[in-house]
Amino acid sequence: MDLNNKFFVFISMLLSLSILSCSGSKESSITDKKENEKYNLNEFEKSFDPTKYDLSYETTPKKDISVKKSNVSKKATNGFRIQIVITDNLNECQKKRNEMQKLFPEYNFYLIHEFPFYKLRMGDFATRKEAEIHLKYLNEKNIKSIMIVPDKINSE
Repeated sequence: MDLNNKFFVFISMLLSLSILSCSGSKESSITDKKENEKYNLNEFEKSFDPTKYDLSYETTPKKDISVKKSNVSKKATNGFRIQIVITDNLNECQKKRNEMQKLFPEYNFYLIHEFPFYKLRMGDFATRKEAEIHLKYLNEKNIKSIMIVPDKINSE
């Protein structure tokens, strides 16, 4: 191999090596850029205060889908009910309502849908004290996992 060929091979290798090293540095600069963006996002998330913004939104109104016992016009007022069950399964809630109506026919039962849940509530109690008396009665009858909730009640 003569000197020209050696020089040509040397230059070719040097050129190839420099091209490969440039492409590697470009890739690492992209990775560095992504890391910087990630760091900047983390800093932004730490300093973000949502209370500075007016976030008005609409809530889904609750729907009372229960069967009324009578057609008498009733006035809705603030009061309390006893919540028997809360579930995302309508059939489960209806089954529990039928079961409770057989056990306690003297109460009104209300199946309420507040997306994504179905709630079974009973009674129309004007005061919390009145609701607590009925809650105690239900506990004595071994009805558990129930609680008193404020609600609009039907007053006659």
